[in-house]
Amino acid sequence: LNINLTIGVGKTVDHLKMLPSSYKTAYEAANQKLFLGKNNIITMDSIGTYKDIMPVLDMEKWQMVYVSLKTANEAGAIDFLKDLFDEMSKSRYIDIRYYHTICIQLLIIASSLLADMELIQESKAIDIKDTCELIFKLETINEMKNYVMYYFSKVCQLVGEKRNKRSLNVVDKVKDIIFRKYNTNLTINDIAQEVFLASTYLCLVFKQETGETLNEFITRTRVDKAKELLLDRNNKLYDVGYSVGYTDASYFTKIFKKYTGMTPSEYR
Repeated sequence: LNINLTIGVGKTVDHLKMLPSSYKTAYEAANQKLFLGKNNIITMDSIGTYKDIMPVLDMEKWQMVYVSLKTANEAGAIDFLKDLFDEMSKSRYIDIRYYHTICIQLLIIASSLLADMELIQESKAIDIKDTCELIFKLETINEMKNYVMYYFSKVCQLVGEKRNKRSLNVVDKVKDIIFRKYNTNLTINDIAQEVFLASTYLCLVFKQETGETLNEFITRTRVDKAKELLLDRNNKLYDVGYSVGYTDASYFTKIFKKYTGMTPSEYR
């Protein structure tokens, strides 16, 4: 029949009037499929003893999971979920609706982040309405954990892709600024102000995306341009240095030799 069947077995009793008590334990045993999985025969004796603990989910924990999702830290988000569901599984006497509610709250946090980052259109495969309806059909805590983990992984993937695109756009803008202003007294703070980012964050993003620091890229751009200018013998050496942003001729020579292994005159 392609159905799931869970059997709860009540305690043995010696009199008909005790049957309600046996039925109650059978009902409680069957409800343990939430923790033990479906398609099992469960007796109360096989469950063991568990403390009646209500998991506490404070604002700090919600903030932690939000930060993990916002930074596309999939490993951190998954570890949070594992710890959360492990904690919830310690209490075997909480109604399944409580677990459904926790899952819905987690999904709302994730979907609200997608809305904040304008990723709703890209997230059609994880529509919050369909997802909430599905959550209420899940019967075990393991099913709930696996589905929320799947949802969080998809969200981290979408957020990560957007962050990467944004980072690449920033890097392209920075390179354009350097190509246009390499011959001025260009500083990292100047570039950061032009792209509306903190200088420390900009340096981090640029290094991650290009493999070299901002200062290294600025210097390499100046040296490459100096090489071109040195090919024209009408350009005097000190003029070349000045043309690429170095007002001190000796400093220009030092930097040029560091990057090429030759002085400007030797290169010419």
